[in-house]
Amino acid sequence: EKIRDTKILVIFCIMIFSVGMGCIYLTAPKFLDYENKEGLINNILLENNDLKIKKLSNINYKIFPSPRLILSNVSFEMGDKIILTENSQIQIILKLSKIINFKKSSYNKIYINSKNFRFNISKSQKLLSLLKKNKKNIFFKKGNIIFFINKKNILTINNADFNLKPESKKNKLSIKGFVLNEIISLSLVNNIKGKN
Repeated sequence: EKIRDTKILVIFCIMIFSVGMGCIYLTAPKFLDYENKEGLINNILLENNDLKIKKLSNINYKIFPSPRLILSNVSFEMGDKIILTENSQIQIILKLSKIINFKKSSYNKIYINSKNFRFNISKSQKLLSLLKKNKKNIFFKKGNIIFFINKKNILTINNADFNLKPESKKNKLSIKGFVLNEIISLSLVNNIKGKN
């Protein structure tokens, strides 16, 4: 009886210790000064996603619903000024094993929230280049995609989900939203040669 009670106590202590260490590990990044890492984060987003930040207000770490960095009030452009937006929020979803030391392999996807995403039609010939350069999943959530030429708006897709997904044999861009209250879906696939 005493041996069994001792085993239960040991298991309980191990569980409490594991939970405690897990909580410390997950909350530790909250005490890091990410403002000092702004240049590093900007460089990594540029290298992984061809995303160039023009303005950024602050960077915070959130544990829930999963560990992530929140970049607030962001203005950025992607590619050679193909996609532009202002006052957006970028969520960088971190890998659990790499939440302490942020580097280019620390995440697999980002979510971007903005009221409007502007798409420069005059730069559309460079879109395939953007697809090739993007190495991480990007999900643009429920914004309006405004297609324009020389600052003149041509078409707006409302309440659109807009994704860039790199895959083993292809990179894919997909858009789903509403034009004049009708659902519209668009996709562009760039096949990658030389990959098995």
